[in-house]
Amino acid sequence: MWIVIFYYLRVVYNLFALPFWAVLNGFRIKFSPIQKISSKANLAVGKSGRIILGARCLLETGVLLHAESGVIHLGEKVFFNRNCTVVSHHEIRIGKLSTFGPNVCIYDHDHDLGNWNKFVSKPIIIGEKVWVGANVVILKGVTIGNGAVIGAGSIVTKDIPPNTAFISKHGEYFKAL
Repeated sequence: MWIVIFYYLRVVYNLFALPFWAVLNGFRIKFSPIQKISSKANLAVGKSGRIILGARCLLETGVLLHAESGVIHLGEKVFFNRNCTVVSHHEIRIGKLSTFGPNVCIYDHDHDLGNWNKFVSKPIIIGEKVWVGANVVILKGVTIGNGAVIGAGSIVTKDIPPNTAFISKHGEYFKAL
């Protein structure tokens, strides 16, 4: 009974909170009407950033989507577990039905080693039905194919083909079919 009440309270909260966030951020946050976003999740956009949420995305407590000068685009029914961080200076695109475990970090940029005030950015494309385990870090310029599985604790710096499982251990990748 309480679960049903909590679910409807979250839906009602999102019906009011998301339009409020969109207005506060100059309408640079776009979303479908039905979302499941925790009241303790944070969506932030910079002056030229945008966030686009597909239908029925689920963002748990502590999730941060920050589009500083880039675009974050989530497909339908994307799920981010607790304390995930997604920061974009270029573009991060995530396909529908992708699932992210707790504490996942996704960054499409890093600092220019010659000038710490500048960023080097490359887009990140994550396909549909991708499963990303807990504590994974996904870095700039990576493409992850549809149906890929990334093991907990992995650091992804290279492309991952579709329907492949990857586990990073001591900087090496192991394929498991």
